[in-house]
Amino acid sequence: GFVWSNGEQFDADIDDPRRRSFNEATHDLFHVLHNIGKNVMEAIEQRLIIQHGYFQQEFGPTCSSSQWHLKRYVDEGDGSIMVEGGFVDDENVLLPIHTDPSLVSVVVIDREGVQDGGMGLEVYEASSKSWREITCSGHKVAIVFVGHYLSFIAKNTGLFPASKHRVVKWRTSGGSRCRQQRMAATLFVRPRPNAIMKPLPSPLNIVAGAVSGKTPPTFAALNARVARNYMKSKKRSKG
Repeated sequence: GFVWSNGEQFDADIDDPRRRSFNEATHDLFHVLHNIGKNVMEAIEQRLIIQHGYFQQEFGPTCSSSQWHLKRYVDEGDGSIMVEGGFVDDENVLLPIHTDPSLVSVVVIDREGVQDGGMGLEVYEASSKSWREITCSGHKVAIVFVGHYLSFIAKNTGLFPASKHRVVKWRTSGGSRCRQQRMAATLFVRPRPNAIMKPLPSPLNIVAGAVSGKTPPTFAALNARVARNYMKSKKRSKG
């Protein structure tokens, strides 16, 4: 797969029927994904009754601080087994349970139009304590997840917990699980490195004691801390 960070682009040799270069094609895809993410954050501003454009003013411009990837997943032996936060993933799991390092994430799965199911992409529903496959996916469907960092700055509202999700072998029409090649584009809308990760100034401060008296960290510092904790958890799960 390919990974892009902080608005950077690069080129590669491709055979595009529309005669675009790889740079042009991926540039266009990035802006489609980012515009969706930006619109979602504007809707969140409205929901939380905070100033329009707050996310871009305080954390952006996210078009030059976000990260995204285009990855093709192939069948390469057994799935993975991982324990995280009391969850146990089994051999049917291709990408273990996780939350995204983003404010919001936008995922588009490479399928024509709108098709049933998420090709094994599942979300965890806390209310029923169960996994549910994404209902539909394709080129005309944007799947949006609440990321870890939005959950961090919105914890005083209690409204945006980070979305736990995973990828499993998906079921055929006969009900058995199978594993096929799949490709997806995923955008992590991230704050700029020096953005202060302070609580959102929403009047919907409904969680008592959620805001501490400590100085809020920068995104760079918080991201480094989260990365360290993630690596420690991986070592524990392997041990």
